[in-house]
Parts: sequence; structure tokens; C-alpha cells
Amino acid sequence: MESSISKLSPKEITRLAEEAYIFAFPILENYRTMDRLTGINTPEDQRRCFNTLRNTSHLLGPEFKNIVAPNNDTLYSSTWLDLKNEPLVLSVPEIPDQRYYVFQLVSMYNHNFGYVGARTTGYSPGDYLITGPDWNGVAPNKVQQIFPCETRFAFLLGRTLIDGPEDLEQVKAIQAGYRLQPLSQYLDHPAPVAPGDSHIMPFEKEKSLTAAFITYLNTILDNATIHPDEADMIQRFSAIGIGQGSDFDHSLLDESTAAAIELGIKQALEAISQKVKAIGQLTNGWRSMVGTHGPRKVMAGRFLINAAGAMVGLYGNDEEEASNFMVLVDDEGDELDASKHNYILRFEKGNLPPVKAFWSITMYRPPEILLVENPIQRYAVGDRTRGLRYGDDGSLEIHLQSESPGVDKESNWLPTPPGAFMMALRCYLPDTERFSAYEPPGIRKVK
Repeated sequence: MESSISKLSPKEITRLAEEAYIFAFPILENYRTMDRLTGINTPEDQRRCFNTLRNTSHLLGPEFKNIVAPNNDTLYSSTWLDLKNEPLVLSVPEIPDQRYYVFQLVSMYNHNFGYVGARTTGYSPGDYLITGPDWNGVAPNKVQQIFPCETRFAFLLGRTLIDGPEDLEQVKAIQAGYRLQPLSQYLDHPAPVAPGDSHIMPFEKEKSLTAAFITYLNTILDNATIHPDEADMIQRFSAIGIGQGSDFDHSLLDESTAAAIELGIKQALEAISQKVKAIGQLTNGWRSMVGTHGPRKVMAGRFLINAAGAMVGLYGNDEEEASNFMVLVDDEGDELDASKHNYILRFEKGNLPPVKAFWSITMYRPPEILLVENPIQRYAVGDRTRGLRYGDDGSLEIHLQSESPGVDKESNWLPTPPGAFMMALRCYLPDTERFSAYEPPGIRKVK
């Protein structure tokens, strides 16, 4: 490792480090999130167990800080998966009333490698096999579909639509029917291997901004399949210590080499940040998030887009599942700031988002991209919001400000923080025939 790096000039080291960090950024973000929820440094009363499905029993609010840009439309069912010893079987019950639900499978590469849900597998009961990179067994006949994962670790994220507080018990009853179990347990066979320790090296944000990021990256690569399309790239990265089975030790680097790598990291983060600002298509101040997340066949080779998507928010959906927009500016191009202005978002009749499931607009405080505390505990509005008032002409106006617009308008108030804010428009199961031409209206200042 040392001899390879010593043959490179500082510029070459920086160039390789920048390219490698862009590739690594989504992996590092997944590593960080996994460690925050499951790691040995997480307080025991808050620590999540691998391969154990956990259901939320209430909609998320500002107290939730584990994942950026959470939604306020569904109850979550989630767990981190460790697929080292054997596959897992996800079972879902019959879903009544064609309620929207989905289970999204995300690899450490930040690729959506499978979906179980209303769009893909329907509403009937089913069993689905999730396999790791080393599995080469035979799936049981009862299994409807196999989802192979390129990485040992993966995230399983389920969402079940809830239609207001009075719908809570119905959703909890559905969640009670979700089940995740090892294949051996599903078959009522002895486990092939005794469960091992899933814990890996704890993640430290500060170290991830130094040459130590390579150690984190190598940990994941050692527990993953290197795709043939990326093998040559990883081989090039080996010149700075990246790769499976690498003996990289950042503490052995001399000062100038470490500085060259850190410069590459800085340049990578700047490139990712700039890409975030240019993601998708800008329409009336809203930036389309289409194409920022997806399966390998969509994301292959698009490392900067993959990194930008991870920076904006992990666990975005394939565009067929949900098409999202984000907005940071008004219709005049000025940054949204409720300390300076009140705003109105007006949908004309016939211009509501064309969806087959539902749409919602969620308020966030940047730069954390978390939900905003407010006096009426409303964090999103959408097609299921009770009491929304439409105009006589069929239009819908949403008031965006930090203080009440008045009792007569509070039904249509989405509270903002007192300063800068951003919003996400989520459109689940977009109507593909109409959605490609859809343009959300701009946000205008109240003069």
C-alpha cells in the first residue's frame, strides 16, 4: 500500500481521492446511518437489532433525526439486514382496500435492488427471499420472488399509508402481519451457521473526512461483490489503498500524502454539493428529483448523481414508485425565508399532482432537512389532509409562513420555521401518462 502511494505525485493522489470519494460517499452515508442505528456505541435502549423488523406506531415528527427528509405520510417498518449467514424471507399479509404499501430494498451501494408492494407485487399475501452476495442455494417453491443483493448489509424500508389518526389501528393491524425471518426458520430447519456478530468498526464523521474514509470503504467492499463494470475503477483506486483485502492504514501515511487525500475529499464534497444544486430539471423553482435514486441498471456509472442523491436524502425511490420535487427558492428565484416574507403556493384547478396513490408536501428546515416543530403539529399537507379548503374556482392555496395566517386560513396553513426553509413534493405512483409534463406551481411572496 505504502509503496503504491509513494509512486504517485500529490496531484495524482488528490485526483484519485476525489474520484474515489465521490464513489464512496453514498456507501459512507449508508455506513454512518447503519452504525447510528445498530452500532456498539449506540445506547443499548436505542440500539436496533439486525434482521429484526421494527414498526413505527406513529407518524414521525421533529423528534426524529435518524434519517434526513423523513416523510409524514406513512408508518415505517424497517431494519438493517445482515445477509452473511443465510437469506431472509420477507412475508406480507393480504393488504385490504388496496391500501398503498411498499417495502424498498437498498444495498450499501445505494441501489434499490428490489420492491415488494402495491405497484410491483400487488395486495395478495406473499413470501419473498432476500439473498446476500455469497448465497448460491435453491429457493423454496413457496417463495414468489428472489431479490439478490450485492452487499452483505442492506436496508429494508417499508412504508404503509395512514389516512389520519383514526386510521392508526388499521395500519398497526397490517404491520402485525409483516414478518421477516431467516430462511432456516421459514423452512423449520436448523440454522446452517450460528449467527455471528454483525457489528463492524464504529463510524466517526470526523474520520470519514480524512484518509481514514478508505478504511470504512474497504470494510464494505470486503463484504460485497465488486460489479464487473466497476472492477477496473476499483483497481485504479488500489493505488491509494482501496480494494478488497487491502491492508490500508491511514496512520502510516506521511503528512503530504494525507493532505493530498484530504484535498481530494474537499474537492469531491464541493462537486457533490454543486451537483445537488443542479439535480434534475428546474421548473418554477421546483427541482425534479427524478433519476437520483434507482436500481443498478439506472445508476450504473452515475457516481456523482448517486452521491448527490445521498446528500439530499438517502432511500429515495425509483421514479416509477415515487417522483419527488424539492424547492428552496420562490418563483422569483429568491431563497425561501420566512423571516422576510410570507408565501402562498397556489394550485389551479386541474393542476394538482397526477398520481395513482397519493401526493404530499412536507416542510423541512435546512441544512439538516428535518421536520419543523410548530404550534399545530402539522408537518405536511396533501390530498388526504382533513379540512383543506378549495376556492370557488377549484383552486387550492397553501399558506407558507411561521405564524398563523389567521383562524380562517389555518386549514390551509403549512407552518415554516422562522427563517430559511425547503419543501419536498412527493408523488407516489405517478400517473406516467400525465406526469412527464407536470409542472408544480411556483411559490410566490405575499406582497
